[in-house]
Amino acid sequence: MVTSSLPWSSEDEKILCLSQRRLVWSVARVAENVGISEERVRHRIARLAGINVPVRLERNEVRFLRYLDLLSPDDLCLAMGLDRQALVHWWQIDSTNDACLRLETNSPVRFIVAESQSAGRGRRNNCWFSDFAGSILFSFRHVASVDSDFRIFSLVFSLFVVEAVSAHYPELSCWVKWPNDIYLGGKKWMGILVDIVHGMSTQTIIAGLGCNIRSDIVDQVESAVGLSSQTNEVDKNTLAQLLMQACIDASIYCETSDFSALVNRYNQYHLHHGQVINYRFEDQTHNAVVLGISVNGHLIVRNGDQDLYLHAEQISHIRLASSNRSAVYSLSDTRVS
Repeated sequence: MVTSSLPWSSEDEKILCLSQRRLVWSVARVAENVGISEERVRHRIARLAGINVPVRLERNEVRFLRYLDLLSPDDLCLAMGLDRQALVHWWQIDSTNDACLRLETNSPVRFIVAESQSAGRGRRNNCWFSDFAGSILFSFRHVASVDSDFRIFSLVFSLFVVEAVSAHYPELSCWVKWPNDIYLGGKKWMGILVDIVHGMSTQTIIAGLGCNIRSDIVDQVESAVGLSSQTNEVDKNTLAQLLMQACIDASIYCETSDFSALVNRYNQYHLHHGQVINYRFEDQTHNAVVLGISVNGHLIVRNGDQDLYLHAEQISHIRLASSNRSAVYSLSDTRVS
C-alpha cells in the first residue's frame, strides 16, 4: 500500500544514509548500525518503500537501488541560524506549499522541506515531478504587514537565486525566465510558485521552490535539466542553504524596497532579454521582442511599433521564436511603468 506522506525521522535517516556506503546490506547489519531491532528495520523499510523510496527488502537483505543524497535538517538549521522548530522535514508530502497553507498564522515554522512530493504544484496548475531525493524541494513561509508590497516577491526571489548560484557556480550559465523559472544551459532547472494569503493586518507569503539535482531522471524530459549533468561539484545541502537564504533575503528586501533598484540586475540575467518570443494571450499566439522588465514587474515587449506591458497572469507559453533573429535593445529604449 502506498502512503501519501511520511515525516522525517532520525531513525530513517540513519537507514537511508547507509546507501552512501554500499547498496546491499543484511538486515542484521542495518539493525546493528542504526541501533534498532531487525523487526524494526523490516517495518521501517516497508514504510519507506510505500512512498516509493528506492529501497527493497529481499528476504534477509536490504537493497538500495541507488545512492541517496539526503538533506540534513539539523545541518541546515545550524548553518542558517534557525531554531530547529522553524524547519519541518518530510520524506514525502503532498505539496510543501499546501502544507504551509495548512499552518496556523502563529506557527513558528518558516520552512517545510521534502525529499519528494505526491502532488507538487506549479504555475497554472501544472504538476512538479520529483523522484525521491532527486531534487531540492521546499517552501518558505513569511508573515508580513499588509503595508509591504510582496507582489514582486517572485521576481526578487528568482533574481536572488540566480545571483547566489552564479557566485557559487561561476562556470554555470544560469538565467531567469520571467516570471518564475530558473534555467540552466537553456533548459528548466528550477520552478518557483508563490502563494499570498491576505488577512486583516497581515499577509502570509508562501514561496515554493523545486530544484532538479539528478540528471538521469529529469534529462529524460526534453525541456528540463538536472544540476548533476552540468557539474560534478554537487553539494545538495550547501545548495539548499543558498536557495533558502535567497528566500529570506528576498523577504527582507520586499519589506522595505520596491523593484526599481533591481530592474537592471534582473535584465542582466533575463533569459529572453533582447530576443524574439512567442506567447499566448487571449487564446492567440503573438510575436514580439523582449525589451525588459518594468519597475512593477511587467514584461515589456515591442510588437511592431507598440510597446506592451504584459502581466504574468495574462499570458502563457512564452517561448523563443523558432526563427529567432538578433534584436537587442538598450534599456534606454524601454519605458518603465
